[in-house]
Amino acid sequence: MACPLLNINEPHFTVNLLTAAALTDQDSAIFEYGNVLVQKTYFENDAVRIISGGPACLLDLVGKGMLTCYIQGEQLMAPTSSLILRTIRELSYNHQKGSLLLVPADSGTLLNFGVAIERALNDNLKVKMIPISDDYENVFKTSIRKRGLSGIVLLSKIAGAMSERGKSLLEIYEYCLKLMHNMKSIGFTIPTSNESVPSPCKCMEKVGDICEPETKRIKAEYDFKEKICAKTHDAILYIRAFEEPEVPWKINLTVGDEVVLLLNTNKTLTKAEDFMCAKAFIDYLDSISVLVHRLYIGPFITDLHGTNLTVTILKPHNPAVIEYLDDVCKAPGWRRVNQHKIIAVSEILMTAKLTRKDRLAPPIRGAKLSEKLANILMYSTQFACEALISCEKQLNVIDSERAINLKEKATQAPG
Repeated sequence: MACPLLNINEPHFTVNLLTAAALTDQDSAIFEYGNVLVQKTYFENDAVRIISGGPACLLDLVGKGMLTCYIQGEQLMAPTSSLILRTIRELSYNHQKGSLLLVPADSGTLLNFGVAIERALNDNLKVKMIPISDDYENVFKTSIRKRGLSGIVLLSKIAGAMSERGKSLLEIYEYCLKLMHNMKSIGFTIPTSNESVPSPCKCMEKVGDICEPETKRIKAEYDFKEKICAKTHDAILYIRAFEEPEVPWKINLTVGDEVVLLLNTNKTLTKAEDFMCAKAFIDYLDSISVLVHRLYIGPFITDLHGTNLTVTILKPHNPAVIEYLDDVCKAPGWRRVNQHKIIAVSEILMTAKLTRKDRLAPPIRGAKLSEKLANILMYSTQFACEALISCEKQLNVIDSERAINLKEKATQAPG
């Protein structure tokens, strides 16, 4: 759902949205003919163009190694077919490798993109489209009610990496179709509530003074393991033995299989809750003998039909999937992770180098005291030094008087 602070019915809302995106990413620009954010240097290479668009506002996925451009509809709705066709023609100018369109599978967006592609094919342009319908519930819905969730983020990254490596349109298209069969997503709505609670005054805590009540955002207690991890397992995963048949509408896994996990938090969870959610998933998948090869977490898509947490699981069918995900990407919305192998809890602890017996100072020669006696001697010596320093003036007076007496005695002595 749109943020209530934004007036999407404002006449220049979409233009201002694209302008802000272009200002924050200086490698992108806006086509003068419409609401399209594009890489500034897309025409400098002959790679396949990766195009997306729709109401989800994925403008920050435009960048080298990901989307070539994103077509944004007015008032966060599907873009018109004429705008889509104009963009396909623009990106096909003096370009022979073609364009791949990754489109969320909602009916309005698919209709407009489908019309534009038919007209582009009539112009003899090389173009293909993949409807991304990764929501696990789509198998139970009619075609008009299907939708896509956060799976478009992973597919955009993989398709963009393949394009940068010089793969052909047909290679990228068939590879992404194969990935679609092993990728599912599920959405959750984590309940939140606003509650007025008294806040004790820190400076008057002893007398029990209470300040005016303040409104705090209280998140209902939520068991990630039972309400998210277990439900995700039941909905989209099927752990089978080698001889068992596959379930067509689930991701079929065997013991020891590897997966890529994307948690789209939609800015609902705090940073601490992000980490706890990730930890809960890693522990749960480990308990069912499924290995996490890559984990991505963050607000990739912030407008997904009212859901504020989406989970996408992808089963890589070959090692190249991980390589494509690890390739360099300059899209500001992609979150690079510092992960080089399978995530294992047993490898996160490191033995400290400094032990209790080690000392950072040079070894002491001669007689040695125990640590307790050494501390007592050090504090006693320190106290004595501070006492002498504080009595400096008095000691100077005593020394001067003693010097005078010695002089008088010397003068009285017999010659």
